[in-house]
Amino acid sequence: MASVEQKRPRQAYLTRRETESTGEIVEVAAVAAPKLLAVLFDVRPKSKAFVRRRLTTRDGEPTEVVSLWLPLELSEGTDLTSGVPLRQGFREYLQARKGARFDHIVEQITAPMPSADEV
Repeated sequence: MASVEQKRPRQAYLTRRETESTGEIVEVAAVAAPKLLAVLFDVRPKSKAFVRRRLTTRDGEPTEVVSLWLPLELSEGTDLTSGVPLRQGFREYLQARKGARFDHIVEQITAPMPSADEV
């Protein structure tokens, strides 16, 4: 399967170990799924979904927040619910722990407009 996938810069978040990058896990929680996520997961709006957010840094400065959303049942009984960085990539970890294989991945990138001080 890897041979037919296109390489994408953000794909590294699924394959790289969290222990290999700088930053910290800032949230692990079961929360109400946003509307778009509920549609993608084919669940009712406000159903619980699992989110794991990591603040990445470079040279000691925050660079981005990466959020991994999963159906709640994929997180249950795993180390994803701890604040400890994974020693495996998410894809490998979920396949080993839950037998889950990714069918598709939806990536959404958002950024605020910079303030005058940031330009």
